[in-house]
Amino acid sequence: MTIAAETHSFPAAFGQLGIMHQENENYLPKAERSNKKTYDFYTRGIELDDPLSMFNLGMLHVQGSCGVELSFEKARTLWIAATDDRHIGSASYAQAVSSLEKLEYDMKLRK
Repeated sequence: MTIAAETHSFPAAFGQLGIMHQENENYLPKAERSNKKTYDFYTRGIELDDPLSMFNLGMLHVQGSCGVELSFEKARTLWIAATDDRHIGSASYAQAVSSLEKLEYDMKLRK
């Protein structure tokens, strides 16, 4: 998966690598997990238009977890990008649509 990501032949690999490196996940030994690597993988995936990276970084912003600032607006921006027509059919598209609807509903309640 790392080779696929590094050669940019499979942009979704960045989203998967980001998940694997989150300090609150158990896919890798604890010593290999890093919130900085998670953020870097998601950012690189977003640069390659990967909806999984967009959705997952948005989730981190909503939760304020893994060293990412709590920001509903940044999450909203990322999820809007993940719901672009180019991503219809991906699991991340459906997750982003659902999460975006919930976030916008919650934001209206806060006003």
